[in-house]
Amino acid sequence: MSHAKYSGFEFSPKVGLPVALVTTDSNGSGFDRLTYSHMLATANATVNSGTGNVTIKVQDSADNSTGWADLTPNVVFDNNLASVTTASFPAISTDGVKKLDVDLSAAKRYIRFVKIASATGSPSIYLSVVALLGQRDGTQPGA
Repeated sequence: MSHAKYSGFEFSPKVGLPVALVTTDSNGSGFDRLTYSHMLATANATVNSGTGNVTIKVQDSADNSTGWADLTPNVVFDNNLASVTTASFPAISTDGVKKLDVDLSAAKRYIRFVKIASATGSPSIYLSVVALLGQRDGTQPGA
């Protein structure tokens, strides 16, 4: 079944963050999003045996090595379909799935996900992020 909002889109899956136990801040690997104008990402969390939470945000860079900055896209929707100004998931402290719906048209060529452990508490959460990069009407590479 296709959601009307994504009618005509073709998606390419990317591993934004592989499954790992998160206890401290860390950066994911960057990936090329050139030619893709949209991203639908999900953060999957399980087993918080600590306290506190983890925030996951999206950053962009022109060259995949320098100038990483928080992405402020034209349009982004969080897990509750609320429009937000920066590309970041709501704080994660319990099992479940969060989603992020991001317009990448103003993003630099490379994007990555960054994990930030809360300053209060000591989270111990297994997390992963999967991103679907999309472009309308089969215009992404290899189509």
